[in-house]
Amino acid sequence: MHCEQKVVSLLTRKRVKNYCPLHEVKSDWHEWKKPMLKPLFPSFVFVYIKEELREEIKNTLGILNFEYWLNEPVIISPGEINTIRVILKEFHHVSVEKSAVKKDYIGSMAETLLLIEKKSLDNKAVKIILPSVGYYLVAESRKGTIGLHR
Repeated sequence: MHCEQKVVSLLTRKRVKNYCPLHEVKSDWHEWKKPMLKPLFPSFVFVYIKEELREEIKNTLGILNFEYWLNEPVIISPGEINTIRVILKEFHHVSVEKSAVKKDYIGSMAETLLLIEKKSLDNKAVKIILPSVGYYLVAESRKGTIGLHR
């Protein structure tokens, strides 16, 4: 069961810096089209901790484990977290797609890649790779230019 918000609450009470990116989706609950906030990355909550606190945090109710890749914990850069925040603030219809990212590719990445594709005259889409978590962020913008500010 998805319990990201409960984990966020428990981590916040423990004074652990965390982030669970939420995006608005329209639910088809009965006849209503009600907007809801849902986690952008289901079952993920990002935490900023020292390695010696890993076991203590892992024992928090609702946390199953840390995400590992090639026997190492996945570490997402502050730049990638900032990119997620900016995309969620500036764009609508944000989604994630799994990517096939190689370890050597990640090691050479200093920043995230920004790819802009024109979908139509009125819509633009942006696709950004988050190499440390192996996902793309895909976002659409209505009319106007796409501008990401750092």
